[in-house]
Amino acid sequence: MNKEHESADFNMKLIVFVVKKGMGSKVSLEARKYGAMRRVVLLGKGTAPKKIYLDFLGIDYEPEKEIVIMIVEKKCLKDLIAALTKFSHIDQPGQGIAFVIDNAEHSGWLNLLQIAYQDVLEGKHGN
Repeated sequence: MNKEHESADFNMKLIVFVVKKGMGSKVSLEARKYGAMRRVVLLGKGTAPKKIYLDFLGIDYEPEKEIVIMIVEKKCLKDLIAALTKFSHIDQPGQGIAFVIDNAEHSGWLNLLQIAYQDVLEGKHGN
């Protein structure tokens, strides 16, 4: 691995935000303001059995979520997470979760990371 790849690995982090359906695009747009790059929003589904909603709440409910995956420079990480936590209210119960994946060990997405890092070097931000 050459120096450029090592720099990309060291400076970039992968952030995953899981939020309520309908919030993914809003979180993605807000994240862009704080330097998040290569954002993608995926549809997800909660893992609670449907029976729980029917038995305890008496409702037919599908626990749909949106998953926002983004790459961000390490130096922007704390500000981005703080801003998105405030924006999406994920610090409140039932609103979502966020976590950071260190890219020290990875497979398959190195090219995406290299592209994102090249964008940083060239002063480009966004998708």
